[in-house]
Amino acid sequence: MSGPPALLICSEIRVRDLARSLRFYRALGLRPVARWTMTIGEELAWLRDPSTRQLVELYRVPKGSPLYEPFPSPRRFATPLLFSVRDIDPLIARLRRIGARVRVDFVDGEVRLVFLTDPDGTLVELVGWTPAARTAHREPPLHDLALPPHAERPRRSRARRGRSAG
Repeated sequence: MSGPPALLICSEIRVRDLARSLRFYRALGLRPVARWTMTIGEELAWLRDPSTRQLVELYRVPKGSPLYEPFPSPRRFATPLLFSVRDIDPLIARLRRIGARVRVDFVDGEVRLVFLTDPDGTLVELVGWTPAARTAHREPPLHDLALPPHAERPRRSRARRGRSAG
C-alpha cells in the first residue's frame, strides 16, 4: 500500500457545553457537518470551514466516561485555531456577546492580530487587515497562505533527483 501512514482528519477542541461552543464557532463562519453521541457518552460535533474545507471537532466528555478527566486550565500559549477575517471589529463584538474574552489585541505592520478565548478558555487567534490596509487588499490576510514580507522562508533542499538513500 502506498501513501502516507496516517491522514490528519481534523483539529479537536474539548468543550464543557457543546451547544454554547457550537454558537461560538458558527459565529466564526464554521458550518456544522455532523453531530452524534458515542456509546461511552462522549458528545461530538464536526464543523467545516466552507472556504478552506478545514474540519474542527468539538467534543464534550461527561463524568463517568472512561475518557473523562477534569477539565484542564485554559491554554495560554498554544493557539489551536487561527482565523483570517475580512472585517475584524464587528466579528469581535459578536464573539464578545456570546462569551469570548479578548486577551491581546495588537497591530503588526498591515495586520491586526487579536487573541481571544472561546467560552471554555481555548485560545483562538483572529488576523485581519488594519483599516488603512483593508482598502489595498481584496482578500483577508493569509487567505492565500502567503507569508508576510518580513517572514523567513525555508530554504529548499537541493537533493539530487533519481538517487535513493539506501
